Amino acid sequence: MQRVAGGSGGHHLDLHVDPAVASVEQAAERAVALGARVRHRSRGLVISASPGGFTFCLVRWHGEGTVPGPVRLDGAGASRADELCLDIPAGTFEREHSFWTALTGWEGHDGGRSAQPVRLELRRAGLDDGGTGHLAFACADRERLAARHATAGARILAVLPHETEMADPVGRRYRLTGVTDG
Repeated sequence: MQRVAGGSGGHHLDLHVDPAVASVEQAAERAVALGARVRHRSRGLVISASPGGFTFCLVRWHGEGTVPGPVRLDGAGASRADELCLDIPAGTFEREHSFWTALTGWEGHDGGRSAQPVRLELRRAGLDDGGTGHLAFACADRERLAARHATAGARILAVLPHETEMADPVGRRYRLTGVTDG
């Protein structure tokens, strides 16, 4: 996952295509057949949008396989970005869910860890809400990390039983969650 630099910002996935299975162009053709729209093509990169308008990139896999370890910040405990959540308007949720399942081949899970280094969570938003994405950071101590982020300019929006909702200094939402995979 990666943060985009231009426009109003946002988040998107980079999906790495194994060249032994398909080329980036072949993967893009499959994505289009599933309902994606291509926004940009260049050698080894296809930037697309899902049927619901969520940006993703198809790039060539170069054998990457190591998940970065957690970051430890000033006594705030270990944390790492481990999830990209797409907040999908209720009226398009089933279509979007079908698209991502078919495109990635990832089976749905109800909580817990999957075998993927980064989870993709699809959340059903209200009728007019959604159409956005946000990151979630798994952390050892939500309270301490939220306080550290607040000191750096973020705002704590809500403290819930299993997550803390945050907003960065310009208002982009993200979540702090508990460590779920030891």
